[in-house]
Amino acid sequence: MKKYVFFLFLLCFPMFVFAKDLKLNDLTIENGELSPTFEPLNTSYTVVLDSEVERIAFVYEVDNDVEVSIENNEDLQNNSIVLLHIKNAKEQSTYTFQVLKEEEELTPTFKEEKEETLTNSFMMQYKTIVIPIFCLIFIFISYKVVFYHKK
Repeated sequence: MKKYVFFLFLLCFPMFVFAKDLKLNDLTIENGELSPTFEPLNTSYTVVLDSEVERIAFVYEVDNDVEVSIENNEDLQNNSIVLLHIKNAKEQSTYTFQVLKEEEELTPTFKEEKEETLTNSFMMQYKTIVIPIFCLIFIFISYKVVFYHKK
């Protein structure tokens, strides 16, 4: 019976290890204002820059095996989109930054995309938290059935 529970643990253990998504550990913008505040699971941001700034100065922290590349980060105009790609041997992820030059407003399209990104961020959290919890509940119920089902 104990082997059964141990087997279930071994079966579910990879979910704890591999359920995390590839993400930045930390991110700041040296020459602008990041909105909302950096949260690793959120992949869509707005960066407010002075009108003369033509490039975002990213400062980020990633794990050792992660490669970072930045796309469209030159000659920035209002409403430009800059992409920061991170990848390792197994996964890749992209952070999106809409550039706003000082005293400009968000376009309606980006507001809709931002709401969609918040939904996607929730789904990422769902995947990384709920699956391991479900696995623990499954192990607990299996344990109860195996050891306390005797009459």
